[in-house]
Amino acid sequence: LFVRFLDGQRALEKTGLSLSPLAKALLGGEGPLLERMALQAAREASLKEMEHSLQLGSYLRRMKEKLGFFEAMKELETLVQRLEEQSSEPQSIPPLKNILRRNREGLETMLRRLARIHLDRRGESWRRGFSSPSLLDKSFWSLTEEEIGEMRREVAILARKLKLKVAQVDRRSMRGRLNTRKTLRRNLGTEGVPFEMVFRQKKRKKSQVMALCDVSSSVWNASRFMLNLLYAIQDQFDRVRSFVFVSELGEVTSFFERMEPNEAIEKALKEAPIRYHSYSDYGDVLLEFQRKYFKDVNSRTMVIIIGDGRNNYLPTRSFVLEELRERCRKLIWLNPEPRTMWGTGDSAMLEYAAFCTLVEECRNLRQLSNFVEKLIL
Repeated sequence: LFVRFLDGQRALEKTGLSLSPLAKALLGGEGPLLERMALQAAREASLKEMEHSLQLGSYLRRMKEKLGFFEAMKELETLVQRLEEQSSEPQSIPPLKNILRRNREGLETMLRRLARIHLDRRGESWRRGFSSPSLLDKSFWSLTEEEIGEMRREVAILARKLKLKVAQVDRRSMRGRLNTRKTLRRNLGTEGVPFEMVFRQKKRKKSQVMALCDVSSSVWNASRFMLNLLYAIQDQFDRVRSFVFVSELGEVTSFFERMEPNEAIEKALKEAPIRYHSYSDYGDVLLEFQRKYFKDVNSRTMVIIIGDGRNNYLPTRSFVLEELRERCRKLIWLNPEPRTMWGTGDSAMLEYAAFCTLVEECRNLRQLSNFVEKLIL
């Protein structure tokens, strides 16, 4: 969510000002630190007591007060004024203002999402008292470690059910069209009365799949279970290739060729040749995919992207998707965020969606399994 200002400390030293921890974090674009501060403010603001969406505004203000948000804004305003008075390079001030604005907006987006998450959890807790919803319907972001283990078992059950459905469909479709000539020949002994029918056998065409999975912290459970399901039913495809990304792209197909799926997924989430703790950059990832892998995309390839489309206000480079859509059989995007969040803050999802064959909300295992079923049947 945050844009770094690499010379922030140097700029601060020039003014002689002393800034609060929050103001320093905003100046430096320290995303992980700001996230920890926001989570602490959410706890101190007692978000768990929030009961209705009409309270969002007041709880958001309460979080900002716990953070010292308003004081930090005044400090940064004073910093900019001092720099404008003292700087020998006035052209450097507008970029600094722009960076501070983006980082402030990123923090506010994070606070709103935290408030909304707590409200959704409150609603889920209330509903559990009456209907006890299945683990299949639980949002990926709210899973505990214990529930992730249970989910793996659910995935195995779902995969078996999907394979049975595919087998049933194949048995029906494999009969194909009646082969009149062979039917008559086989029934010559019955004077041509067709007691035994012969059908032309149909062979189901299998697609190749290339799955690009965002493994930043807000999305990786969705990516985890997508990979789990894909490899559980990989015999339904000609080949499955998998990639993970945050700000750069790494192929992890070899992990799945050497290991069982759960072990391969843990490797992919920790040991791929990428920087896991960087800022999401979908634009650079798309360019890297274009440069390295477009040559492998053809009319039999389905490209599936799993991610929230939040691009930190960086260049989206959606033209790559436009070209990719022309090369592949289908371009599918699964987003684990609610549709109502698409296009808010730093989300480029609406722009990306315009170039996709299919875009689906995919917040829980039921939605994911419904998508995979449509994919293979």
